Amino acid sequence: MAVNFEVSVLYVLPDPDCPNDMETELSVENRVQVIRVFYRTTGNDLDRWYRFYRAHMNGLRLLDGNPPDLVHVHVLTREGVMGYLIARKFRVPYVISEHWSRYYPANDFYKGFVRKRATEFVVAKAAALLPVSAKLMKAMMAKGITHPECHIVPNVIDTTLFRPSLLIPETEQKTIVHVSCFDDRSKNITGLLDAVKKVSSERNDFVLRLIGTGPDLERMKRYAEKAGLEGTLVVFAGLKNPDEVAEEYRNADFSLVSSRYETFGSVIIESLACGTPVLATDTGIASEVLGPHNGLIVRPDDTNELSDGILRMLDICRSFDRNTVSRSVAEAYTPEGVVRRIASIYDRILQKSNV
Repeated sequence: MAVNFEVSVLYVLPDPDCPNDMETELSVENRVQVIRVFYRTTGNDLDRWYRFYRAHMNGLRLLDGNPPDLVHVHVLTREGVMGYLIARKFRVPYVISEHWSRYYPANDFYKGFVRKRATEFVVAKAAALLPVSAKLMKAMMAKGITHPECHIVPNVIDTTLFRPSLLIPETEQKTIVHVSCFDDRSKNITGLLDAVKKVSSERNDFVLRLIGTGPDLERMKRYAEKAGLEGTLVVFAGLKNPDEVAEEYRNADFSLVSSRYETFGSVIIESLACGTPVLATDTGIASEVLGPHNGLIVRPDDTNELSDGILRMLDICRSFDRNTVSRSVAEAYTPEGVVRRIASIYDRILQKSNV
């Protein structure tokens, strides 16, 4: 976005270890001005809100008298309120990008009279609402959160990093890769392991590599060990850096997403960009990008259907054309593709505000 816009990012974070009441940092990263504000937290709700507000105001002072033409807020509701207040301060429009899964029935944290009314208010006052996927948009609409200027704007994937390999090693054993944050409630890793156990009764010519770390990692290791899977059909490969994750995708025959819910599902796009087909539950972006040319979709939280999907993908995974798979996401999720979407929305909003 810095190529087309002069961008300043304001990042506010509570920090109980902040050495002073508030600390600000100013840097330029990839031609983007980044303002970071860290503030000490307290146990009082009202005081926390005040400190949150004051941290934003302190950060804005580093703009050096250059007011924004437009404010872009990410994630409701608190930042939505701040977006509204900042936009009012500078008399400019604001837009909201939403990434949160709290609107889904399986993760229903969208509760409370004040929170709901505040959310509805800041959304109504925004110039546009930008959910990251059609599924998230529908979940928000089901909660009564709508906007006449609602546009799906996906997350960006670095296709210079996530790209196909020129050489695809083919061994007799097939490799499946699963990349996640090891939160079983959302990622359903126990369901994935149950499905692998079921598949193992029919064939064992594969290995599942689990990449990442998270709160349920050790419990998942014990679960796999109890099922007799770890070290044979299942390998916990640990946390990897982005380059290593990309290489894991490239070396896999297919990747697997077993989530109960997702707002987007970046791992799907990352895998496809590497030319690696995907077996995914119907969550997040899956239904918008997956088809017979690049993967397979199964119902969420259905162990039998997931195991059937694994068996099917083990049969067909090497029949996919990796260049075709990569081209299926070659444009829409690149920085350039997403910037074009956002620029078009910005232009319409700013033209209206100047009339």
